[in-house]
Amino acid sequence: MANEPRVEAARAAAFACRWAEAERCFRDLDPAELDGPALDDLADTHWWRCRLEESIAARQRAYAAHHAARAAPEAAMAAWRLFDAHLMYGRERVAAGWLRCVRSRLEGVPECAVHGYLAFADAEGAYHCSDLAAAWEAAARMVDLGERHGDPDLSAMGTVVRGRVRVAEGLVEEGLGLLDEAMCAVLAEETTPLFTGWIHCLVVSDCFAVGDLERAEEWTEAAMTWCESLEPEAPYRGMCRIKRVELNALRGDLDGAERECRRACDELLAYQPASAAEGYTVLGEILRRRGAAADADKSFARARDLGGEGQPGLALVRLALGDPDAAANMLEGRRPVSGMDPTGRARHLAAVAEVAHVRGDLPALKSAAAGLAEYARSTLEGAAADLTTARLRLMEGRPALALVSARRAPRARRADGDRPALRGRSGADTGRDRPC
Repeated sequence: MANEPRVEAARAAAFACRWAEAERCFRDLDPAELDGPALDDLADTHWWRCRLEESIAARQRAYAAHHAARAAPEAAMAAWRLFDAHLMYGRERVAAGWLRCVRSRLEGVPECAVHGYLAFADAEGAYHCSDLAAAWEAAARMVDLGERHGDPDLSAMGTVVRGRVRVAEGLVEEGLGLLDEAMCAVLAEETTPLFTGWIHCLVVSDCFAVGDLERAEEWTEAAMTWCESLEPEAPYRGMCRIKRVELNALRGDLDGAERECRRACDELLAYQPASAAEGYTVLGEILRRRGAAADADKSFARARDLGGEGQPGLALVRLALGDPDAAANMLEGRRPVSGMDPTGRARHLAAVAEVAHVRGDLPALKSAAAGLAEYARSTLEGAAADLTTARLRLMEGRPALALVSARRAPRARRADGDRPALRGRSGADTGRDRPC
């Protein structure tokens, strides 16, 4: 290989996660003169510098180089990384093509850790198709292959998937315990940075999804501490920051939450538009709570432009702007409530209740109240249930009972500056959610 000392310097910087230095070293090298392993390091360098298209281009060269060198496991791993990169961008057909390449390259290859990453793709696919038995089996294979072939990333990710499956099956405590187990591997620095960030994101998102705000807070702070060790341009910062924004908003710090959310959106736009959509949805909700309906409307619209839904916040903005019928139509057009996670269900039903109250729709309000009573497990959901019950009793002409429920709500959700009682863990059924 030409320029071997310079190549080795670039690869050494990449190995040490000094990505800015690695980028400078690689800049003076011709990619055509790099072999497969060096091209993998170049692709990683671009990825950590948030140059995702350049990362994909370098990874494609790495795949071709490995394939030409008959290094089947390395070619399969490069193909798997390309599958994941395109899937993250929402290019599902291209991602499916690269996944077929993974399978092709592994045909006839003796069992190795890369087979575990193929099992990872199978586990995720089964999980998102609600085939939980198949997802559990594939995740167990991930853990087994990771342990037998010395790949802590694979073992930890398999544990995460198993935890998510258990949560989806309604075994929430067991599932969260498995997620905690995976996080311990992260805290022990057993995982590489790529999977450290990945596990942080999945675990925190799942804690939010089931309303376990205490756990979400603890792991969010751990994630942000880790993010501070990264270079400023590195991905993951924005995704972790969004969850901290949501916690700050729950505490009532709307000014700080808005500032940090705007920063997170800027970070995410450079990395993952789908996650930026989540950021703009959170920003819209903060603005809506502050009474800035027009600005909230723009933020929710931006979320939709980036592939998000922007609901139920967008419907509540329409309500605030004086169009309750449009708000009701937006909520009725959403996906079935059964397909949402518990926190998503609670927020949707609380919005339905608010719109129904303004419209004087007693049947819709009763239905929302019943749904919230079923899913009211975290402090946020409990407050929504109490407020909805208060509206219902008021519409039924029972103001004394309405007052009792209304007085309970602030104790569950202190959104005017006090820290909420971050509690509430459940064993009930949960939907699925793919995080950022």
